[in-house]
Amino acid sequence: MTQNTSGMRLLPNVIGVFLVIVGCAWALAGIGYIRQTAMSGSHLSGVFGLVAALAGVVILASVNRARIRLWRFKRSKPT
Repeated sequence: MTQNTSGMRLLPNVIGVFLVIVGCAWALAGIGYIRQTAMSGSHLSGVFGLVAALAGVVILASVNRARIRLWRFKRSKPT
């Protein structure tokens, strides 16, 4: 079994962060908090933005799940 290196996780992390940022901006524009855009006030854009942001969070959580589990194990281990 090969070990997951940080280089292999870089692209999914970048995609996940991008989806969260763009999804939040898209949702805020759809809800109407960001004005003067083509998507302002479009509730469908708000829904798509929330879906994109949630997809980004899921990608980030799944890619970094092993790292979080290892961090919890090291933290709970008595010294």
